[in-house]
Order: sequence, then structure tokens, then C-alpha cells
Amino acid sequence: MTPAEDCDIADKADLAAYRALRERAHVLLRRDEEHSIFAQIIDFNWRDATYRMINEARRTVAPDHKNAAVAPVLGEFIDQSYVMGVVAAVGRLTDPAAEDEGRGVVSLPTVLRFLRDNHSLVRREMFVCFDGAPYDPTPPEEPWDPGVRLVAKGPHDISRDRHDLFDRLSRKSPDRRARTDVVHRKVLAALEDRLAHTAITGIHRHRNKVVSHAADAASRGGIERFGLKLETVDQASRVLIEVTETLATILTGEILVGMPVPVATFDVLEHFAEPFAFESDLEALQDLWDETTRTREGWSEAAVEAVLGR
Repeated sequence: MTPAEDCDIADKADLAAYRALRERAHVLLRRDEEHSIFAQIIDFNWRDATYRMINEARRTVAPDHKNAAVAPVLGEFIDQSYVMGVVAAVGRLTDPAAEDEGRGVVSLPTVLRFLRDNHSLVRREMFVCFDGAPYDPTPPEEPWDPGVRLVAKGPHDISRDRHDLFDRLSRKSPDRRARTDVVHRKVLAALEDRLAHTAITGIHRHRNKVVSHAADAASRGGIERFGLKLETVDQASRVLIEVTETLATILTGEILVGMPVPVATFDVLEHFAEPFAFESDLEALQDLWDETTRTREGWSEAAVEAVLGR
């Protein structure tokens, strides 16, 4: 990082605060490997893509062309697990920001509130010059040399790109630029509006109201029986990606995810054409089901005595 004294920013204390803000934003957005916004977005979209592939394989089943997907208990488990995963993922990503920042709720509302709390600090001169890029994007005049071919962007190119982006964030035209420009309130309002999308609020209502029903062989693509549609998941996923990338652009100057469904390092269809279980194992699987059932029946029958007898 360019030393603060070499940056085209007069208030060095504010520059230090802005750099600290960017570091905090990077932690919230990506550096926490398990709970960052990036990790949550990637996990959500990977699981979503996986389900859609499984679901499409089930849709090809015909009376004379069956696979394990027609098993009612398996279909129900897959669909219900997917719905619960969607509800949990969207819920985590859109959880309200904690009143106490020390609680560490990593969600998009937390990042948005972080931006609002530091609104005056995220101004044009910081956005452009924090790492040594010049405020003036106009490069000095140099003699033209036809033998020189620049490949990498120079500091003035970087400055120009950042100014152009901040023009959109501040809703200012290039001829009205000022060092004190901040992100326009309409941009912040648009982010809040996106998080209030009906797909998001609808999934929120499911957090405590998802009801399961027994599936049958005809229930393929059947998450609607759990009160959710793939169309709604699509809408919610798009909103989450849009808000994530916009917040990352404002706070770090670059998009965060790019590829919400990561490139697989293995064959995602490996063993898909294999049978789910072997005929010779069915008796043992039935025994396991019966044993599990009996064990829990025993817990139920002895429950009151187990508690009151202590």
C-alpha cells in the first residue's frame, strides 16, 4: 500500500479511517472463510445448482423408465432439505444487522448499515486516491513513441475508471465532480428496496412456517407443496447477488463474486447413472428403518419417567 503521505488526500486521519473501513469490509465480504457474504453466496448457489440438476433428472422418469428418484421417501427428503436450505441461506444473508456490532451478524443488512454509518467517509477522493492513484485522471503530456505499447493500466487509467464509477454512485456528471462527493442516498435506498423484494420477504415467512407433506412418485419438481417455487428462489438469488456486488463495488471498488456457482474441480455427474441402492441391501435397510423406529418409540414411552424420575 502506498504510504499515506504520498496519497493525494489532505486529511491523513480520514485516509487511515477509510483504509480501516476497507479492511473491515473485506472481512465481512470475503476474508472469513466460513461466514463471509462470499462464502454464503457461493454455498447457496452451489446447493441450488445441485438441486436443479437432481430435480431435472427426476423429471425424465417415465413408467417404463424409472430410477431411484421415484421413491417417495427419497423425493420428499430431497425436496424438503432443499427448501429448508434455501430458507436458512436467505435468512442468514438477510438477517437484520445486530444492534451491537460486536455480535458479528454477517449479513447484507449488516454491510449496508456499515456503509450508512460510514457514509461521509466513503467519498470520491478516498475512493479514487486511497492507494496512491492521482485524483486528476488526466495524464501528463508525453512525446508520442510509436514503439511503446502499454498493456497494464497506469495510475491515471485507474483514476479515470474510479471516477467514472463514482459518477454513477454519486449521481454526478463528470463536469460536476468534487472531492467531497458521496454515494447518493438513492443508491442506498435502492439497496434497501432490493432487500425488501417480495421473494425475500416471502422466504422469510417460511422460516417458521414450512410444512412438509408426504411425497409420491408423481411429485417431481414438487417443492411447491412446501410453499415455495423455483421462480421465487430465482428472484431471491438474483436480488442477493445484485445487492452483494453493489455493496462490494462501493466498499472495495470491485465486484465480489463474479461466478456465484464456482467451477467444479470434479465431475458433478459422476455416478449419477448408478443405482441408488442394491437389491441385496434392501432387507438390511428395512431392518435399519425398523430399529430406528423402535428406538424412538422407546424414548417416547419412557419420556415422562425420564424427566420426572430424576
